[in-house]
Amino acid sequence: MQFQAKPLKNLNHSADEKRKSQFSSDLECWQAFKRGNEAAFIHIYKQYFNRLLDYSVQYTLDKELVLDCIQDIFVELRKNRKNLSDTDSILKYLLISLKRKIIYRLKQAKSLDLRHQKVECFEIEYSAEDYIINRQKSEERTHKIKHALSQLSERQREAIYYFYYQNMNYKDVADVMDLSSTKSARNLIYKALGKLKISLIVDVFALISMIHFV
Repeated sequence: MQFQAKPLKNLNHSADEKRKSQFSSDLECWQAFKRGNEAAFIHIYKQYFNRLLDYSVQYTLDKELVLDCIQDIFVELRKNRKNLSDTDSILKYLLISLKRKIIYRLKQAKSLDLRHQKVECFEIEYSAEDYIINRQKSEERTHKIKHALSQLSERQREAIYYFYYQNMNYKDVADVMDLSSTKSARNLIYKALGKLKISLIVDVFALISMIHFV
């Protein structure tokens, strides 16, 4: 599935802004954005829009709903930038915001209640799993990987998605998944890797090399 990004209004992609669009850290970029630096806003939009699209299909295939939610997030960011707290992980901030907004919209539409949404939706079928499959030359191995992922609980698949596909650390995984501690996130990921190792009967580090996205 290919989504077409809705362009935000009033983005002035000048040469000067493009030169200033790179920042040494998320915190530096975020603070510049909060001060009104339009280049920082453009950088955030361009850097994370497609990743938000990839993430959103774990919750719904309603393209218009997804695009509206992402558009709303960036409009609200620009509107409320002066009142935002600092963050050292822009991706984590955006994923949490998008997750809440999509689930709220789905509940409004009476498509899914929150409990059903959290249990059933996270299948890692569009981004992470497809990427894994495309990397494999052997159909038999592909089948084994799909089967192994299907044996994980929804929470384990979600943790694997954040940790490997989104390259989040344990603290960020805990924050996005609303876990009680970093230790909880680590244990969840370790248990998922252990189950995958048993299912695939391969060395866990070989599996990590397949699903760790750089």
